[in-house]
Amino acid sequence: MNKLKEALNREWEDLPVVDAEEPLRVTIVESDIVTGKRKSPGCCAFANACRRSFGSSKVLFYRSVAYVEMADENGDRRVERFTLNGAAKAFVADFDKGKQVSTGGFTLNVARPSERLQSLSKKARSKRAHSKRKSLAVKTVKSGKKVKPVVTATSLVRTGKGAVHFAKIKAKPAQ
Repeated sequence: MNKLKEALNREWEDLPVVDAEEPLRVTIVESDIVTGKRKSPGCCAFANACRRSFGSSKVLFYRSVAYVEMADENGDRRVERFTLNGAAKAFVADFDKGKQVSTGGFTLNVARPSERLQSLSKKARSKRAHSKRKSLAVKTVKSGKKVKPVVTATSLVRTGKGAVHFAKIKAKPAQ
């Protein structure tokens, strides 16, 4: 995600990047394919079609997500973020591999709630917080039919059943 943020900041340092609210229909014509460069997010056939159709000066198309500079209802420029459906992903993959691709219309989708920019930043924060937690040395002791975890440090313990428990540690009596 950091490489993507760096690329976006280089490309659009003063424009806001927002998730698209409506799907976008993109029609690719022969000239878009002929002038497109393989493995180039900013110069591929899709990018050429967006420049031609919407007057976008800055466009990036990756294998599953696209960033297109567009005007909002007030005429202000901003970068809208879309997700690619299966047909668009296949087109990008075939184009990058140098396979024969044909002209046609594609729909760029609105990101699902879990794929939106806000959700992605929450997930990243959650992963960073999770990686900072102490790892525990947990041993399992078989007693009859049940397997019980034995904790050797204080912190959170996973039982393997999806539940997280706090470890109970007995205090040593003062001598």
